[in-house]
Amino acid sequence: MCLAALHWARIERVVYGASIADAAAAGFHELCIDARTMVQLGKSPLRVDGGLLSRECADLFVQWQKSGQARPY
Repeated sequence: MCLAALHWARIERVVYGASIADAAAAGFHELCIDARTMVQLGKSPLRVDGGLLSRECADLFVQWQKSGQARPY
C-alpha cells in the first residue's frame, strides 16, 4: 500500500536503512517481499536504495525492544 502511494505520487526515489530481516528480528513478520522486487513486478520507475545507515537503523529496533515499550505485533 505504501509503495503504491509512492508510485502514484510520482516520488522518484525512496531510501531505507533497516531490512525485512531486521524488522522480523524485532517481531514484525508480515513482510516477505522487498520493495525492490515489488517495484520490478509493478514496473514502477521508482528507485529504491537500501542499506543507508543500516546498522544504526537495525539498532533502533534493538533499542525499542529494550525500552520496555515493545509489544507483540
